[in-house]
Amino acid sequence: MTEGDPEALADLDPETAEPADIPIDALAAGLQSGDNLTRTHAATLLGVVSVEEPESIEDLVPLLVESLDDERTVVVRESLGALWDLATVDPTPLAGQLGPIVEQLCADLPLLRIQAGRIIDIVIPDHADWLSPHVEGLIAAATQTVEDPVEGSDPTEFRTRTSQDVDANRKRTQEARQIGARIVAARALAIVAESDPDAVVPHAPALIELLRADSGGVKTAAVIAVAELAEDYPEALSDAVEPLCEILPETDTTIAAKAITGLGFIGDPSAEASLRELAAEDDREEELRDLARETAAWLVDD
Repeated sequence: MTEGDPEALADLDPETAEPADIPIDALAAGLQSGDNLTRTHAATLLGVVSVEEPESIEDLVPLLVESLDDERTVVVRESLGALWDLATVDPTPLAGQLGPIVEQLCADLPLLRIQAGRIIDIVIPDHADWLSPHVEGLIAAATQTVEDPVEGSDPTEFRTRTSQDVDANRKRTQEARQIGARIVAARALAIVAESDPDAVVPHAPALIELLRADSGGVKTAAVIAVAELAEDYPEALSDAVEPLCEILPETDTTIAAKAITGLGFIGDPSAEASLRELAAEDDREEELRDLARETAAWLVDD
């Protein structure tokens, strides 16, 4: 049996195999096989290796990223899992490879979306520049509609209580995964907006729409992104004034402060009344009230 022969994997059981038993070159050959069952078997063995010895799959990163386009869900799932395992140790091999991972934030299966989101979450704090070329994909992920995973199932009146409970749990899990992927994408946009506003400002209208998102996490990230962009491109964010003013009553001081900052950068005097209303609220933090008062005064100062 030659090196790089997927047949070297045939007798290995993913439940009992040790990483040392799995030849990486055969694993790579298996993932590239034209046979679905061979690729699936290789993918499950990939998980065994990546969990225990993630550094050993570093050279497979381009192949794993290519495998994200595989027709077999298990191959995509295990490839994303392996990429996450590696990223937790050292995300450097993922530089220049993030496009297909960002695309998975919009995958049909919510599980794949949240797996991709876990990888992006690792990358964004220190490598926002890697995501600058993929802002459009992040926008698509942040703005996608959360779908009901049990829509179209049998009417509840003809189903058992147990099956209804299963549907309810599935619905909660799948919706949480969809929302989680949206939040990751929005957070990534906020960080890229700070480091590379030029890459994000063409998508300002979509960010402004996210200021009214039904997810608190998405809305928070959108406020941060809008405030960052407004510092350099106030004209592009002029339509954000009204939704930012609507956010001011938010109980979260950090969100409200960012909204005030964004309004200050945009410089539209129409925000004065909303800012003064906040400044007059006795139950809000003093520093926040002071910031609102000073920003309102600045907006109308000739």
